[in-house]
Amino acid sequence: MRDLPQELVDHTLDNFAHDLETLKVCSLVCTRWTPRARSHLFSDIRLDTMRQVEWLANLLDANPTLAGLIRKLEMWFDADFQAIRRRAKALLPILAR
Repeated sequence: MRDLPQELVDHTLDNFAHDLETLKVCSLVCTRWTPRARSHLFSDIRLDTMRQVEWLANLLDANPTLAGLIRKLEMWFDADFQAIRRRAKALLPILAR
């Protein structure tokens, strides 16, 4: 794996940008693959449940550098607006890091 130029590795991983399962596996294959795979895994995030919001908040709290990879964050809920607003406010400081 070390013999491959990083540009070739990046281009290969870019081809899997919308295949989340493959990117998850690729991020574990080689440490050189992890940053590019993570950039795709965390670029667009959609949260549909409060449990997902809490999971993301905990993940970003434990790994603050991941917040910098998020380019688009969508939150879709059929729940109490005030509860959603509180959770969104809780995410803002974590994302700001």
